Order: sequence, then C-alpha cells, then structure tokens
Amino acid sequence: MLTVVNEDSSTRDGSLVDKIVREGARRLLAAALEAEVNSYIAEFAGERNRSGRCLVVRNGYHQSRSVTTAAGTVEARVPRVNDKCVDGATGERKRFSSVILPPWCRKSPKIVEVLPLLYLHGLTSGDFVPALEQLLGSSAGQTGLIVRIPDAEPAVRAWRGRFDPSARAGVPAHVTVLFPFLDESRTDSCVCSALADALGKHRAFDLQFESCGRFPEVLYLAPVPDTQLRRLTEMVADRWPEAPPYGGKFTEVVPHLTIADGQDDAVLDEIETDLLSKLPFTSRVSSVDLMAHDGAKWQWRASFALRE
Repeated sequence: MLTVVNEDSSTRDGSLVDKIVREGARRLLAAALEAEVNSYIAEFAGERNRSGRCLVVRNGYHQSRSVTTAAGTVEARVPRVNDKCVDGATGERKRFSSVILPPWCRKSPKIVEVLPLLYLHGLTSGDFVPALEQLLGSSAGQTGLIVRIPDAEPAVRAWRGRFDPSARAGVPAHVTVLFPFLDESRTDSCVCSALADALGKHRAFDLQFESCGRFPEVLYLAPVPDTQLRRLTEMVADRWPEAPPYGGKFTEVVPHLTIADGQDDAVLDEIETDLLSKLPFTSRVSSVDLMAHDGAKWQWRASFALRE
C-alpha cells in the first residue's frame, strides 16, 4: 500500500520518522525477546525426562500487549516457555520470566536511547543486556497509591513471591488505589498535604476476601465490597486528572489484590485451588500508602490515615 508523504515528512498517521522508529523498536524488541528465550532453552537443552523429551520447550506466545515508548506505542509478544525443570535448591519448578519485558512493564520512556545500543551490541550476538538495563530502569520515579492488606500475607506471600513481579520489587500484598500517580519529583509537601486532607475525609472500612478473579494471565483476590476502593480511586483521580488510573488504558478499574501475573491457566488453577482453602478473611483499611520506584525496588514514602 502506498503512503502519501507530505512536504514536512509527515503522513496521515503522523511523522514518517516516528513511524519508522516505532516499527524499528517493535522489530528490535521482538528480536531481543526471541534471542532471550532461545538462550534460555539452549541452556537447558540437555535436561530431559525418562522418555528422552526436552523438559524446556517453546509454547507459543503470551497475550500481546502494548508498551508505551518515547516514539509511541508498540505491540509486543513475549514467547511462552513450557519449563518442567526443578530447582535443585528449592525443589520448586523453574519458571521462565522475561528480564527484557517483565509482566509489569508497560512503559519505557528511554527506549529511543536504547535502540542505538541494541544495534551496537548486535542482534546476532544476542547480547542485549547492557542496553536493556537502561530500558528496564525506566520505572525510576514512578509512584503509586495503595492500601496494604496485611491479613492476606499468610495466604498469599509464597505465591506472590514466586509469581507476582511487584512482590519481588518490594510491594506488599495490596489493592491499588491509583497507579501511576505523579512523578516522584512532583510529590512534594504540597501534594502530600493535599493527599492527607482528601484521604482524611474518607472513613476507614473493612474488606472481605472470599473468592478469586482473573484477567488474562492474571489471578487475583476480589475485595468485597469494592465500593469504597472505587471511591478512593475516583477521588484522587478527580483531584489530579493528569494521573488517570493505569494511564487511562482501561474504561473500568476493577479493585483487586494480584497474586500471579503473566502465568498460564494451569499455574493459575493450582494457585487458586490452594487459596480457596484459605478463604475467607477480613482486613481493615485505615490508611493509604504512597510508594515510589527507585529504579530497582518500590519504596514506601508516606502513609495517609483515613478517618475512623
């Protein structure tokens, strides 16, 4: 199909340069993901079962998702791996999880800086790590507002530690109120004072967790009732309209406590069976926490009490 290019190098869909960069980013990211999974499979090529079959094989792709970059939004699909190897130290099954594009990664403002480095390190060598460290470090400065659910920890801590990247990044069992919130550079004393004032007018409340729910490749605990959580989200989003929930990606925000992200149905079924034997439980919500990402981990920054 022919593309009409205007005198200013723009097209009907925007800048031709941006279009080329987006397509280049998409292809390079796809190539890097393929190289990463191929390297993982090759590492365990000698691992076989009693029938001589490989324990680590390709298994299609995870659901495609959008990744926001400085050049625009590109679609990415992470290869799926069927991994039946067992960790000798823990006795647990190993799970392949992409370092390049973890399940939580939806935004990468530094990808334009990474593209030249990817070329330098070479697609054929598969040595993308130095450049991609810059890509994955782009979460620094992000903030979010959450309500902690400490009563959930006995039931979910082990599962979240294995299958929820946010747990490994330092986030406790929680329900998100608003993410992403303002950049950390903007969360000064004035913003914190405004948060304290707004949240202090909202009454504390109890939540009951008695069932699981699912999004694609995600298992979560469903809080009941979720009305007060929705009101907290709406209140903060109305006060700071430049920070819509999840960047405005979803028309409806469903309050949930994530247990596993980026897993296939067999894994989610196993987790759900275990969790159902530990439900229900009740948790009191009396504060909202501000968390910030330092480039490696999520760190607590402040707590705002609700009215008792």
